Amino acid sequence: MAIQDTTGASIAGTQLYNDILAVAMVAENMKFIEVGAGIGDGITRALIRGMLSKPNAMNPGSGLQLHCIELSEEKYQLLQSELSPYGVFSFAHNGVSADLSWYMSEEAVREFYHSKKTRASERPVEVILSSRSKELEYIDSKGESFSQNILNEIKGVYGIPDVLVMNGSEFTSVQEMELMIGARYIVLIQNDNLKNYDNHNALLGSESGYRLVIEGQSRLGGYSIFRILELEEGP
Repeated sequence: MAIQDTTGASIAGTQLYNDILAVAMVAENMKFIEVGAGIGDGITRALIRGMLSKPNAMNPGSGLQLHCIELSEEKYQLLQSELSPYGVFSFAHNGVSADLSWYMSEEAVREFYHSKKTRASERPVEVILSSRSKELEYIDSKGESFSQNILNEIKGVYGIPDVLVMNGSEFTSVQEMELMIGARYIVLIQNDNLKNYDNHNALLGSESGYRLVIEGQSRLGGYSIFRILELEEGP
């Protein structure tokens, strides 16, 4: 989907929606970060519904926080409208979630494409590289005042979230997830594609400190939900 394409991505009534809703409803989960929120009509709505199920959710002192990050200014404006009724606990951030130095090089993209069999193989590698170029060109067009490294800024102020949803750039996701290791739950969208394939396999590793609790398919692609091992119970 193009950066400025404001087409929605509703997942209402799907298993992905229900799975994310279940995670959001876990009583101990209070701080949420969604990387790549789009216009807020998809995963965001499941998160909000789950958060609203908690006592005193709409009170300023509830402790609930939802940080939604979106690169596209056009999508961000619609995201703000979606979040406005829940301003007591929701925050929309417009800019680059990552540090620009985290972007995969063209060589790294080609290596991934040719060495790993994923849904990325369904597209010519030049199409993927074009998406990378357009993303960087869009960021450059916004000038030096355009916010960058938002994820790290949120971490610095609010700490590690209870729930991290990874649905942002295909080209920075590995470093972004590494930054937030320690989150109680990590949700990976497109775990069968360039976006989160490596993250999915990293969390499957015996030394990751996480356990796979849910895996499925959706209109957004394959997805997986991991829970940190120190938690004994979950959704």
